[in-house]
Amino acid sequence: MQKFKLTDRSIQAVKPEAEPAIVYDTHLPGLALRCMPSGHKSFVFVGRFPPSQNPTRRSLGAYDPAVGKEPELSEDDLLALDVLSLAQARDKAQAWRRLIQRGLDPEKELKRRRTEREATERKLAADSFEAVARRFLAEHMAAKRTAKAVERLFETKLIEAWGSRPIATVTKRDVIDRISAIRRTSGNEAARQALAYVKLLFAWAMELDIVSASPCPTLKTGKKSKLLASKKSRQRVLSDDEIRLIWQATEGADALAGYPAAPFVRLLLILGCRRSELSRSRWREFDLRKPGSETFHLKGERTKSGEPRLTPLPKMAVQIIRGLPQFTGGDFLFAALGGSRPFTAFSKMKERLDAKITKLNGGVELEQWGLHDLRRTMRTRLSPLKIEHHVRELMIGHAQEGIVPVYDLYAYQDEQREGFEAWCAKLREIVKPPKRTRKKHEPSNVLPFQRVS
Repeated sequence: MQKFKLTDRSIQAVKPEAEPAIVYDTHLPGLALRCMPSGHKSFVFVGRFPPSQNPTRRSLGAYDPAVGKEPELSEDDLLALDVLSLAQARDKAQAWRRLIQRGLDPEKELKRRRTEREATERKLAADSFEAVARRFLAEHMAAKRTAKAVERLFETKLIEAWGSRPIATVTKRDVIDRISAIRRTSGNEAARQALAYVKLLFAWAMELDIVSASPCPTLKTGKKSKLLASKKSRQRVLSDDEIRLIWQATEGADALAGYPAAPFVRLLLILGCRRSELSRSRWREFDLRKPGSETFHLKGERTKSGEPRLTPLPKMAVQIIRGLPQFTGGDFLFAALGGSRPFTAFSKMKERLDAKITKLNGGVELEQWGLHDLRRTMRTRLSPLKIEHHVRELMIGHAQEGIVPVYDLYAYQDEQREGFEAWCAKLREIVKPPKRTRKKHEPSNVLPFQRVS
């Protein structure tokens, strides 16, 4: 049995013999070089591999002096090597010694780690960002009123970028880069929505143990955000003249010729409801059977608060609704494709309406306004009327504040109906102001011309 300190030079000096030759390293106990008659050289390790108490010789790997230029390897990578330099052979032998001291068989431990790693890789592949995102949309967002919009956001802004990546590998830097790119290409508000839903997705995934941590818990979407510009809340409230112009531009609200823009815009202004609540409404949600008690019933999945809402309909709204066309293909109040789908072409509708308003206004465009401004205008105009604050809030679908809704379950239906009628009376005054007649003893403001001789 030969023993000497193994070096690349001493290993090269070992010549093949008729029988396999073993040379033990005096520098590291247990490490040896085996030289086969063919000249092939490999490293072996001699030790008591658990649970056996008898010394056994096992192969560490083939010798190749050209390898070993890689950076420092992890223990798992080192254990998996089967072609080794002398330095790597010593490192692997030391790793084997540590495992043996812990009562582990190195080969069995390597197999266990491989199995565990492969299982982890399979899990990561199954938990790709796209797979988890689609599950999130189906399980958590499908019943929300914004489900379609959120799905489009994920498809175009997020899945397209991270689709095949394991969701657990998405880092904070990845999120920052993606949100910054969305802000550059689609604007600040699109970026804000994307970040909000990324945060929500990872929170949901953490709860289901799909990921161990979120990459973006410290990224903010509000005023303190360093990634996004501050969101400016809109404060556009239409003046009397602007309301009058919009009303004039929607003349024929109960006729097919003005459908759907005319009745849709007028009902938004009358009811103060959200655009999606009205645009996706169905005939089955309206009860028009009893005059003076007509209602619009929204289920919880159709409201922002998630709570069902019963809205009393004023006479002005009922008159418009009764004049709407009904289609055989479906029961959407504002429909496309023969009634089978809700109307969604809001941008084109708004462009045509703005053009008509500009024409009515002598070629002067109205200051930029949106459909949601109708809701804000209606709520603002309720304040001067003799309507209780909590009733005004209920009229536009806002929940009562604090602990009040826990104990006060009264719906204030009669009070809301009176509030809507009061608003409609005010609206009539705005859109069709009464003609002013001069009182009998009031001096005339018409001055007679003097005769010129």
